[in-house]
Amino acid sequence: MKPLRHSLLLLTLTAPLALAAETPAPAADSPPITFLDSTLFDNLLSRELGKGKNEVEVNISGKISLNNIPPRVDKWITAVAEEGEVTLKPADPALKPKFILALLPVVYSLIKQANAERTMNSANQYNANVIYHIDKSGESVIDKIVFIKKKP
Repeated sequence: MKPLRHSLLLLTLTAPLALAAETPAPAADSPPITFLDSTLFDNLLSRELGKGKNEVEVNISGKISLNNIPPRVDKWITAVAEEGEVTLKPADPALKPKFILALLPVVYSLIKQANAERTMNSANQYNANVIYHIDKSGESVIDKIVFIKKKP
């Protein structure tokens, strides 16, 4: 009887480990898109958002300030703001409160432009997180933008 009891105990303790090893990790929806100031970028982002993926990430390879967002990026963020939510999220959690106050005009500007422009229909199904950091000069620089599909 003891060997059976030990076997059951061993099975009980090791079964979760075996299941965890067999269960594949969830794959990312897609690899990140790198921003390129071109119609090619618009087409690629539109196609990825049109697929209805849960999350589409756009990496920013150059230095883009929150106060000087390129028109191509701005129209996508504005399209999201028309019917969704655009959130500014610092990459560095040690953000000082005065920087948050400085970002309020940017958010207001994005919302204001949302009423003026109606483009990018696929973006209406998404929210966006603009991930940024404060560089050495104190400028807010965008690292990436993550488009997240809204819950139905």
